[in-house]
Amino acid sequence: MKNIFRALKKRQLKDIDYNRWLLISSILMVVGLLMALLIAPEVTQCVVKYMFTLMRGSYLRNQQRKVPYEFNVYVWNTTNPDEVIAGGKPKLQEVGPYKCRGFKTKQNMADNDYDDTVSYDIYNEITFDEADSSPLTGNETFYNPHPFIMGIMAKIATEMPEMIHFIKKGVDMVFQNPTSPFIKLTAKEIIRDSFFVDCNVTDFSAKVLCSALANQDQIDKVDGNPQILASSLLYQMTARKQGNYKVLRGLENVHDVGRIVEFNGLAELETYDDDECNVINGTDEMFFGPFMEWEDPVVSFDFQLCRSFNYNYDRDTKVKGHKTTRKILQSFEPKNPKCFCNKYFPEKCLPKGAFDINQCWEAPVAASFPHFLDGPEYLEMFDGFSPNREKHYNGYDFDLLTGVPIRSIRRFQMNFRVIPIPEFPPMSKMNVTPLYPNGWIEQILYTTSSEDKVIKRIHFWDIFLRVIGWLIFSFGILGAAISTLAILARRVPITPEPKMQRQNTESELPHSAESETPDSISTVEREDNEFELYNRVNLSRAENEVETTSNHDTAAATKEEEEEDEGIDGR
Repeated sequence: MKNIFRALKKRQLKDIDYNRWLLISSILMVVGLLMALLIAPEVTQCVVKYMFTLMRGSYLRNQQRKVPYEFNVYVWNTTNPDEVIAGGKPKLQEVGPYKCRGFKTKQNMADNDYDDTVSYDIYNEITFDEADSSPLTGNETFYNPHPFIMGIMAKIATEMPEMIHFIKKGVDMVFQNPTSPFIKLTAKEIIRDSFFVDCNVTDFSAKVLCSALANQDQIDKVDGNPQILASSLLYQMTARKQGNYKVLRGLENVHDVGRIVEFNGLAELETYDDDECNVINGTDEMFFGPFMEWEDPVVSFDFQLCRSFNYNYDRDTKVKGHKTTRKILQSFEPKNPKCFCNKYFPEKCLPKGAFDINQCWEAPVAASFPHFLDGPEYLEMFDGFSPNREKHYNGYDFDLLTGVPIRSIRRFQMNFRVIPIPEFPPMSKMNVTPLYPNGWIEQILYTTSSEDKVIKRIHFWDIFLRVIGWLIFSFGILGAAISTLAILARRVPITPEPKMQRQNTESELPHSAESETPDSISTVEREDNEFELYNRVNLSRAENEVETTSNHDTAAATKEEEEEDEGIDGR
């Protein structure tokens, strides 16, 4: 910059049209601003809208047809079942994870152009991975709450107490006079292989009980035989239809991508008595709209819990090399007593940290975070819990630009609602209320490698175009600054000095130059002296030329006069 300015002062670039360069620089500044602030964002938005809506052939729609995920199971083992039956405090031991591999498959996709929606069925497929569960083998045995005995007796005792003796007789017939509400099972039986109930009985109360069990969605009729029933944790999820969804494609409003319009052909649930509780909000937990803001809550619908949940900002994270924003479920509790409380139990609404899903499952069960995270009252009832926010939260790590959850984690713990039942000896002295934990599950979904590459490319080109825009703007500013300085330098007048002062100065210059060494004069001073000397020399030359011309003119005039005089004399 210093050399350029110096050249300008010496008029080495005097032929350049700096006004034109100033105009070009101004144009570059405008173009750069437009590219950085308007063109680059607009190009990115067009690409994201094309790829991450649910239009026919879109990238997001094709990628989400079959989604792999991790499915982990943790089992609560009651190490002192006899003491619990006698009224003692339960001592629990967490065993896991038992690892499974799952796929969510979207089938039968059908577009509805008239309302900008697409319909599809979601199927779950989960298989137990024994090798990946090592060192656990699946043959470990546990004392776990009996899902039929504990659940049935609690339901009858609260909802139909007049039937308690009749159902107790059926329980004694079907389960052969049980002495404990706990059952000893292996991990494989709990997770995959099922445990069986033989309903080949003749007693009327037993038949009524088995008929009621056979009508439960969570219970399998082996080979279609209602007399042989089976149940396992994975039965409800393995190779079964999760439901039919009708969701918005987002072509009219990109923020509506994936928002549920109907579930199983209904705009609202038919689960609860209150219409407010039956409202379906949010997405199917897999599709979300792009262009998110960090402070905006995200809503998703959980079909297993018959409820929509709000996820709010927690913190910024980094997952798989992506800069992400984590949004978590802040609380697991009933917000509306009409929806998530059980009117039949003495303690209708559960304390903070759990909510009743009896109307959803048609069984006396409740959901909570693992280890009763955010449920301090439950921690005092059991030994063995160690809640940890990082290990037990529910949430998503979003790429805000595309709206894709780079990682989604869903965790919940299943608990039986229990009360002492004097009419049923195995549960007459139990001092555990209102919940008894059974186990908890963890479902983790990550983006595929293909999705990672696409998302990173979109971010790269978005940043690249913005940087190019700002570089163009910077060059424009630099050019405008140089052109402006050059124009101003040309307009600075040079004031000539009086002749006597100039001669005195010139006579002093050699002495000054000899007396002062280069080291004693700063670079700026030398440049100023050179420039001043350069102007003086030029001015001196111009004056000499003027004087010489004047002398020549005077001499010529004198000669002419002399010649005229000689002519006169001759005549």
